[in-house]
Amino acid sequence: MDAVTDRTGAVVLGAVFTRRWIADLVLDLAGYLPTDRLATGVAIEPACGPGTFVASMAERLLESCRHHGDDIAQAVDAIVAVDIDSGAVAGSRDLVVERLTHHGVPTHTARTLARSWVRQGDFLDIAADLPTANWIVGNPPYVRIENIDRDALHRYRARWSTMTGRADIYVGFIEASLDLLSPSGRLAFICADRWMRNQYGTKLREKVTGSFAVEACIVLHEVDAFEEKVAAYPAITVIRPGPQGSALVAEAADGFDEQTARGLARLFTDGDLSARSVGPPLSASWTSQWFTDGSTSWPTGTPQELTLLSTLERSFRTLEQAGVSIGVGAATGADAVYITGQPTGVEPSRLLRSVSAREAGGDTIAWEGRFLVNPWDEDGLVELDDYPGLRSYLEAHRPRLLERHVARQPNAAWWRTIDRVKPDVARANKLLVPDLKSRIHPVLDSGEYYPMHSLAYLTSDTWDLSVLGGLLMSDIANLFVSAYSVRMATGRLRVSAQYLRRIHLPDYDLLDPEMRAALARAFAARDIPAASTLARQAYGLSP
Repeated sequence: MDAVTDRTGAVVLGAVFTRRWIADLVLDLAGYLPTDRLATGVAIEPACGPGTFVASMAERLLESCRHHGDDIAQAVDAIVAVDIDSGAVAGSRDLVVERLTHHGVPTHTARTLARSWVRQGDFLDIAADLPTANWIVGNPPYVRIENIDRDALHRYRARWSTMTGRADIYVGFIEASLDLLSPSGRLAFICADRWMRNQYGTKLREKVTGSFAVEACIVLHEVDAFEEKVAAYPAITVIRPGPQGSALVAEAADGFDEQTARGLARLFTDGDLSARSVGPPLSASWTSQWFTDGSTSWPTGTPQELTLLSTLERSFRTLEQAGVSIGVGAATGADAVYITGQPTGVEPSRLLRSVSAREAGGDTIAWEGRFLVNPWDEDGLVELDDYPGLRSYLEAHRPRLLERHVARQPNAAWWRTIDRVKPDVARANKLLVPDLKSRIHPVLDSGEYYPMHSLAYLTSDTWDLSVLGGLLMSDIANLFVSAYSVRMATGRLRVSAQYLRRIHLPDYDLLDPEMRAALARAFAARDIPAASTLARQAYGLSP
C-alpha cells in the first residue's frame, strides 16, 4: 500500500503513542472485556503503531479464551491491527509475541497469531475489505492536510465523504471505522476533539448524529495521555450505531491517573445516572441526550454545563423560535468612505447615524457623531443622478471604492456597499450586541442608530426588549454562547449572530409580570448577579 507522504515525498506517519493505562481505559470504554467471549467477535485497530493497543487486546483475548474455554490458537481472525509503517508492524508483532508467551502461550502459536492479527496497509485504502467489527479502538494518526501528498489526499477524499475542507486525516479514520461497526458494535478512539468544534468536522458530525449515538466524551486536554508532549486537544469518544440516548461527559484535570481511569470506566459501565464525579482530578456527569445537530459545532464546557445545556435545549425554544429576530450590521467594504463625521454636501436623507461596537460597549450608547452614507432606500440602490450631493461625495472616493471585489463584479454598481442598508433597521427599537466581548452585552437603542458590521441587533414583536436584555445578561444566556463560541486569544468570545441563535429562551407569555419587571430593572441597572438569579427562576432551575 502507498505510504502517506508529504509533498516532498517524505513519509508522514502522524504517530503519537498512547500510554498503556490510557489504552486500557479506551478498551474498557469500548467494552472489550475479558469477561465477554472475545474470540467470537472481531476487534479492529486501524493504526497500531508500536503495539500498545493490540498487545493489550491480545492479553484480554487470551484471558477471555481461558475463562470461556476457547482455544486461543483458533482465534486467528479475532483481531485486525493495521499500520502503514512496516517498522511499526514488526514492533507490534514482537510485542504481541512477548505478551502472549509471558502468559504461557507457546512461541510458535504466539508468532502465528501475531502474523495473522497485525498486517501492513493503509487503513483508508483497505477499510472496505475488512470484516465487520464488534469493537474498533485506537489512536488514529494526526496528519494535517498540508502534510499529505496530493494524490493520496485526492484518493482519500474520493472514498471518504467526511474529509472535506481542511479535515485532518483522522476524520477519514473515524468515518471508515464507523462504516465497519456491526449493529451492536462500539468505537472508542482517543484523538483530537477539534472535529467536534471546527467547520471541517461538519460532515462527520452529521454522519454521527444521523445514524449513530455518542455514548461518552472524555476530555483529556490537561492529561499526559501520550508518551510525548503533543500540541493537540485529545478526547476519548465512544460511539455506537443506533438512536442517541444518554451520554457520559467527563473532563480530566492534571492528576488524572490510572486509578482514576479505572473509576471512570466503572462509572461508564455501571451507567449510574446519579453519579456526578469520581474524584478531584475528574469531573463527570451524564446527559440524558447528546447534542443532535451536526451542522453546527458541538459545545464545550464542564460536564455539568454540558448536561445543563442539553436539558435547556430540549426544554426551551431557540431565541428565534421564541419570537426574536437577529440581524447583523452592514458591511461596506470601505468604512473610511461610508462612515464619516463630515459627509460634506451629502443630502440629509442619505445619512444615517451609525454606531459601532465600541460605541455600544458601555452601559448606554455613546455616539461619536459619525454617519453612514447610505446609497440605498426602501426600493433598493438609489440612482446617483437623483442625489447630486451623494454623487459628488462618492465620486471623490471612486478609485478607492473600485478596489473592492463587490464593485468589480459584472454589471455591479460601483457605489454600492457590500451589504444592503435597510433604513427601517435604524428606526426600529432594538438591542445592540457587540461582538468580541467577555460576555453578552446588550444595549438598548430606541430607534436612533444604524448598527455596523461588528454589531448584532435583536428586534421582537413579542418581547419587551428590556426584559430580553435582562435575560441575555444572565449567566444562563452566556452559558450558551460560551459553550459554542470561538474564544479568541485575548479571552474574549465571538458574540456574533450565529452564537446568539444558540440561546434558548422561556416563553415570554409564561413569565409573570413581577418577573418581567424585575428582569427589566436588572437590565437597566446592568446588574448581572440579579439578572442571573432571575434567569434561573425563569428557566425553572434551582439556585
